[in-house]
Amino acid sequence: MTDRPLPPPPIPGSPFAASRPVNAKHVAIVVSLVAILSMPFLICGGCFAVLSRTRTATPPPTPAITRAQDLHSAWYQDASRRVKLLLKSPASAEFPGVLSRDYTVDYSTPGQVTVSSFVDAQNSFGAKLRQQWVVILKHDDKFTKTTAIYIKLGPDVLLDLRPRPDK
Repeated sequence: MTDRPLPPPPIPGSPFAASRPVNAKHVAIVVSLVAILSMPFLICGGCFAVLSRTRTATPPPTPAITRAQDLHSAWYQDASRRVKLLLKSPASAEFPGVLSRDYTVDYSTPGQVTVSSFVDAQNSFGAKLRQQWVVILKHDDKFTKTTAIYIKLGPDVLLDLRPRPDK
């Protein structure tokens, strides 16, 4: 025999008191009921786990065309900001929205981006006029820094830092 002491006898009237022997048939019924009643919770828990996994999944990679559209929008906003600074009444300036696509972006020259559009703004007499503008931006290799090298507003060239060909 072992030297372990026996557990104390159950207290009469407590739920742990064995008033009658355990019937195997009753145990099987209770286990079956618990299994049947817990099935919906297990299924819902599994669905929740699958749904929560799909929500936290990484988004698909951004297509190249979206990145190009983002660059076009950024160049347009940069160029229009520079034009706005040169207006007689910058507060009255109204540029086309980025989504309207009433602007053109040309990056066929390496290292440069040409942006053109129009602006509605008041002149020095207070009359609102529409003027066409063109801005040429020089950018670095990573497209993070731009410098204006040419700005034309209406018929006036306000900035021209383009390199001149030697004659």
